[in-house]
Amino acid sequence: MSLLHKIQFQFQKAYRLAWYHLRYRIYPWHSVAGVNFPVVLSMGYSVLRFINDGSYEGPLIDIVDNTLEPNDRVLELGAGMGFVSTFCAKKIGSDRVFTFEANKKLQPLINKMYAANQVQPTLQFGLLGQGKKQTAFYTHNDSFLASSMHQLEDTTVAVIDQFDLNETIRSIKPTYLVLDIEGAEYDILKHIDFHTIRKIQLETHPTIVSEKKMQEVYERLVTYGFMKDTRFAHPENFFFYKNDVGLMGTTNG
Repeated sequence: MSLLHKIQFQFQKAYRLAWYHLRYRIYPWHSVAGVNFPVVLSMGYSVLRFINDGSYEGPLIDIVDNTLEPNDRVLELGAGMGFVSTFCAKKIGSDRVFTFEANKKLQPLINKMYAANQVQPTLQFGLLGQGKKQTAFYTHNDSFLASSMHQLEDTTVAVIDQFDLNETIRSIKPTYLVLDIEGAEYDILKHIDFHTIRKIQLETHPTIVSEKKMQEVYERLVTYGFMKDTRFAHPENFFFYKNDVGLMGTTNG
């Protein structure tokens, strides 16, 4: 990036931030994909920008909107601010949406999101993994959105519950798995027994999980009868479906 482009970017960023602080202090809500979104200024510039222009989680929502059906049961790993689970609940009903989030700092925002949209998906705080145990989880001191299973600079460790992944799937009986878990997708898809799952929305994180590991994941999905839906060309968001599920998301036969 040239010096001129850097100056232009910084000027544009400062202008946008000034506008966001004015706009969202007066009315801290914005509609994104039909969801009433509570805007918190400490979300940071990138998140605020995507919320403001309506593109927040755009590729993920594009996939879910085109493949989620009324008879699906959703299991989401990584609730984040509650946006995707709210979108799903508005589409198929709260009683068919189950979501897990490791970062309990997000609970007030999630509750606010659900209340504003009159939905109540089943929300549980903790991780899913191999077996039940307590495990370390790191949250960033300056950003309530930033969290990881790995220790980074300026983070605080918390001990959280891990629930058994496959036991949870057997209990909930989901048909649709939504995965946006900041690099933990490799461990989940390496050990998961898919049971009732027929559809998978997968967000990858190539800066965290190597191409070699993701290739292992893709090969495992193929082994279990999943196919990639080539209609969606998002570079880091993919949709896989069982080979008895049609491209429009309907089960053949």
